Amino acid sequence: MTMDDGGDRLDERAWPERAWIMAGLLGAMGLAFGLLVDRGERGYADPLPIWRQLTAAFLFVTGIATVLVTQPRRWRWAAIFAVATGLVVARVGWSTVQYNTVRPSLFEWSFLSALFAALLAAPLFQTVRDEGRWRFPYRTLHLHAWTDAVIGAAGLAFVGLSFLVTALLGALLHLIGIDFIQDALREGWFGWLLAGTAFGAASGILRESDRLLATLLKVVLVVLSILAPVFAAGITLFLVALPFTGLQPLWETDSATPILLICAAGGVVFVNAVIGNGRDERTGSRILHGAAMVLAVTILPLAMIAAVSMGQRIGQYGWTPERLWAAVTVLVGIAYGAAYLASVAIARRKFDDRLRPLNTRLAIATCGLAILLATPFVDFGGIATRSQVARLDAGKVTPEEFDFWALKEDFGPTGRRALQALRTSKDARVAAAAKASDQADNRYQAGNAARARSRIDPVRRNLTMADGSLPSDALVKATAQEYGLCTKFPCIAVALGGTRYAVVGNRFERGSIERMIVDSAQPEIERGIAREVEDEKTTLAPGTRVEVRGVERRQVFVDGKPVGEPFE
Repeated sequence: MTMDDGGDRLDERAWPERAWIMAGLLGAMGLAFGLLVDRGERGYADPLPIWRQLTAAFLFVTGIATVLVTQPRRWRWAAIFAVATGLVVARVGWSTVQYNTVRPSLFEWSFLSALFAALLAAPLFQTVRDEGRWRFPYRTLHLHAWTDAVIGAAGLAFVGLSFLVTALLGALLHLIGIDFIQDALREGWFGWLLAGTAFGAASGILRESDRLLATLLKVVLVVLSILAPVFAAGITLFLVALPFTGLQPLWETDSATPILLICAAGGVVFVNAVIGNGRDERTGSRILHGAAMVLAVTILPLAMIAAVSMGQRIGQYGWTPERLWAAVTVLVGIAYGAAYLASVAIARRKFDDRLRPLNTRLAIATCGLAILLATPFVDFGGIATRSQVARLDAGKVTPEEFDFWALKEDFGPTGRRALQALRTSKDARVAAAAKASDQADNRYQAGNAARARSRIDPVRRNLTMADGSLPSDALVKATAQEYGLCTKFPCIAVALGGTRYAVVGNRFERGSIERMIVDSAQPEIERGIAREVEDEKTTLAPGTRVEVRGVERRQVFVDGKPVGEPFE
């Protein structure tokens, strides 16, 4: 089954109403989606209710799947696939929202894995639908995959153009005082309605315009084929230069692994753009075919270097859910690289004949793996929790450096159980840090509490009372909440009555002497400048007299009420 200027239709027969049906269906789903995700007056301070997040995810996935896979032939199969895909993704979302208790969100790695599996499953289903049974002819599968990608990209471009035209019309009507279009564009629901309608219409039109779609697909494949030699030359230069530059420059960055994996994925895309759907589409250009062979050989080295980079990072900092997902991606890259290298090694210049069936098997395996990893049966949070707690117990990381907040919000239920256990640790520092993170409302608050604990001892050494007495533990802990003050240079505190104190000192050797009003019973601190100083040392010497005096100030009052700040 082909789709070219004179070939058969990919969808068997015409469906003139497709564009209208898809525009209406996706427009309605877009409107419902927009209403579900609309936060109204709440803004982004509060997360959306979980049921609204799950319903929105179901509508989004079902709508996109419907547009991509529906055709008159076996339309019931398509409807079942679209709804089932939406339900599976929503069910995975129900599991992912359990990860974060402060701001429950769908967008965890397992949810993204489910979305990726849905994208891979679409062309696989389309091929099964066309064949009427569990069979995957490479030509049909490859054509569906590329066609879906082109329709998706063209649909998004049409959505952008639709917004541009709508905004232009709104601006035109605004000139004569008609503002309903501009008012509608300010509403979130209208944007999703417009986006859904435009995407549905574009996909329907393209599905029914064989010549246009075939031309777009050919243009994409030709452009990618032309870029393949350039990409192959760049990858070859990188690999040839490595023995001379060494791997150390890679380890000094945090982006080596993702860049290497993206390049490996790019190699897969370029190779498949060159080899086409079958032997009859094999390029006659030796340069393009040679570039495809080079890229097929270099995918495995890139994936292996990414694995080494990943392994070094894990050895230094242990497992986290993100690193586990990265490791899975590396393994997938190694599988593709090994298959592509084996095809070239065995079949040489006819490697594409051997590679095409391997591509099908790899796609099915990757889709199945993505579905498996999206289920609750694989608990990456639990693996990461055991790794990080073991590093803490072994002394590889100090309590001050340990990310207790990650146990609470990034590692799922297993992490939260581990955090509760650490609250009763025999190590007082660990117990205090775990308790503070458990009580914190956000990562910054938890991190600030950890940093404040690390400042307690320096503050205790540098803080003295104006009357010569020792500061209380409560005052020391309250002062330690402020970064820098009293940690390197002497500070003096004056009692103001009750639990309030004026603390005077400086953060730097040169600059302003600062004062803080500290309440030892509360964490809040009132800051201010005690004295502006330029180009002189401001370190307070022990015994410096610090006192509090009453000062008469003048201020403007209107009808007995103060206006503005005091002056003079």
